Amino acid sequence: MNRKHLFLAAIVAIMLALPVTACGAEATPTPRGEATATPTAVLLPTPTPLPGVATPTPLPTPTLRPGEEPFVQPPTATPAPTPTPDPSFDARWNALIQAAQAEGELVIIAGGSASVGMRNHIEFFQNKYGIKVVVGRGSGTDQANRLLAERGNGRYTADVVHVGPTSGNTRLIPNGAYDPIKPLLIHPDVVDESLWLNNQHHYADPDQDKIFLWNGVADVERFPAWYNTDLVAYDELPRSVEEIFDPRWKGVIAMQPPNVGGAGGTYFEMYIHPDFGPEFLERFIREMDVTFTSDTLGMVNGLVQGKYHALHGGLGTQDPDDLVEKGLPLAEPDIDIASIKTISPSGSSNNVAVLNRRPNPNAAQLYVNWLLSREGQTVWQDDPYRFQNPTLRTDDIPVGSTREQDRRKEGVSYVILIADPVVLAKRDEALEFATRIYEETR
Repeated sequence: MNRKHLFLAAIVAIMLALPVTACGAEATPTPRGEATATPTAVLLPTPTPLPGVATPTPLPTPTLRPGEEPFVQPPTATPAPTPTPDPSFDARWNALIQAAQAEGELVIIAGGSASVGMRNHIEFFQNKYGIKVVVGRGSGTDQANRLLAERGNGRYTADVVHVGPTSGNTRLIPNGAYDPIKPLLIHPDVVDESLWLNNQHHYADPDQDKIFLWNGVADVERFPAWYNTDLVAYDELPRSVEEIFDPRWKGVIAMQPPNVGGAGGTYFEMYIHPDFGPEFLERFIREMDVTFTSDTLGMVNGLVQGKYHALHGGLGTQDPDDLVEKGLPLAEPDIDIASIKTISPSGSSNNVAVLNRRPNPNAAQLYVNWLLSREGQTVWQDDPYRFQNPTLRTDDIPVGSTREQDRRKEGVSYVILIADPVVLAKRDEALEFATRIYEETR
C-alpha cells in the first residue's frame, strides 16, 4: 500500500471512531454521579428567648476542693477527616430540615436537671435551625401528671421528653405515651454504634428502644451526697460505705422520701448496686434518723444555713454544682467503691424520649438526631456556664466543660446498670421495698 492509501485509511479510521449523532441533535453526554445540591435553609425570624429562661451570665470561679486543680479549658481536639457525603442522606436530611422549619415549633418537656442543664443547648438548636422551642419545666412527677392529664382529655401538645427514667418507666411508658426512638435515628454518626460506649446504644427501658441514654458521670458512688464544709472538714467526709453509718451523721441528714417525684432513681440505684443493696437501704432508712422532706429548696437552704450537715440523693431542679461555683460551702464525698466501675445516667438531662401523637414530628426527629450527633454532643460538652456530664459517645469530641473526675478513664471497663434489662426489671421491686421501709418508720 502506497503513502496515499495509508493516509486515506487513517482518515477513515478516525471518522469511524467519532460518536454518531442524530441529524441536528447534540451528542448525549456520558452519565456521571452528581451530589444533590444542598438547598439553602430559609430561617424563620430570630426566635424569641425560651419562656422563663434568663440570658445566662458567667458564673463566678468555682470553689476548689482541697488538692483539686483549677479547671482549664483543654485544647480542641483535631477533627476527624470528613467522611465522603452520602447523597441519599444529604437529600433526606435537607428535606427533614425544611419540613421541621415548616412546622416552625418544637415542644420539649424538661424535668428537674434538664430544666437547668440543657437551656443553652436547646437555645443553640433553636437559633441554628430557626425553629421556636417551647420548654415546659418541673419535676418528673409533675410533668408526667400534666402529660397524662392532657392526653386523657385528647390533647397532645408535646413532642420530646427529658425526664428521669423512673417517671418514664413507671408512668409514661405504661400509659402508652412513648414511641420507640430507635426508628427515628437516621444521622450517620448517630446510628453508627461503634461511636458509642461499649460499641452500642444504651436505653433505660425494658424494651431497649424508647429512653435513649446519652451522657453520664463515671465512677460515681451511687449515693449522691453533699456536706456543709463549714460544719464538717473535707477530710472528715465519709470515704467508705460503712462510714456513712458513723454516729456523727445520725439526725443531721436530709433526703427526699422514696414516694416523691425525682427521688425514685436514687433508691433504685442503691437497691441494685452490689456495694449497697437492700440491706444498706433498709439500715440507712431505719437507723440514721433522716429528715425526709419533698421540699428540695428547703433542703438546700437548710444545708447552706447549717440546719443539716448533709443532703443525700437527688435534688430535682436544685444543682449543688452551681452552688459550689457560687462559693457556697458544699462538698461531695469520694466514697470508695471497688466492685465495679459504673456510669450514672439516672437524671432528666441524661436521656431523651419522644412522645407519640406529637404535633411536630419532623422538628422532633431533627432535634433528636442533632442532639445525638457529633455537633450536638460537642455543644453539650462545650457549655461555658456549667460543668456538664461526659457524653457516652467515644469519638473525637473535645472534653469541653466536663470535669476530670467525671470522665471515663482509658483502659477501664464501665457498665450502666440502669441500661441492663435484667436490672431494669427490678425497678418496681426496688421502689416498693424502699417505700415500705420508709412508711414503717413514720
